[in-house]
Amino acid sequence: MKRYSTALLTALLALACLYPVPAGAQGERGRMIKRFALPSDPVDEITPEVGGKPVKFNGVFTAGHDWLKGLKVKLRNRSGKNIIFADALLNIPKMGTMPLPYAIQIRYGQPPALDVSPEVKPVRHGEVFELSLSDNAYDTTMNFLAEHQVTDVAGVELSNLFIVYDDDTAWEDGTMFRRDRTGPRRWKSAGAAKPVEEVVERLSDWIGF
Repeated sequence: MKRYSTALLTALLALACLYPVPAGAQGERGRMIKRFALPSDPVDEITPEVGGKPVKFNGVFTAGHDWLKGLKVKLRNRSGKNIIFADALLNIPKMGTMPLPYAIQIRYGQPPALDVSPEVKPVRHGEVFELSLSDNAYDTTMNFLAEHQVTDVAGVELSNLFIVYDDDTAWEDGTMFRRDRTGPRRWKSAGAAKPVEEVVERLSDWIGF
């Protein structure tokens, strides 16, 4: 399973046209976090939080140049399964002297190894959890951008949402996966995921909602 694809890089290059940011820009300005939902999304996007305040996906909000620090995305599990790990990428378009777009990982929990209990409490159906940007990832990103004459980022796109369940299955961008038993970190495609409404309807019938 590839976390980065040619299609993704092409989309990220297009983002540069949406978020033109000259080197040296500082202070309060309009920002945006883009996200395109899929019918099989196993989560509801509650809200991103910037500086501890809620903002909306695909909407403009005002924040300073350090707005990515401590960024969180709150999500509600609507998969009908228990989530034990999740991560996604915040994609920064190519700017300054960057050779390529840059992706920052945000996550919940730690990647689960084969036959090892998860390090976090499983998120049950209907419960809320959050993906967060670590201080270390933020500092690494800022250092990289500074090296390439970029001092401000106007917008990012959230993509490549990857979710692992406690039954050794996973979901990523509309596709289901099963654990490859020969490699604890590898996953095999199990086909296209069904729209969540169908999954939840079957779950409701089974438990008598």
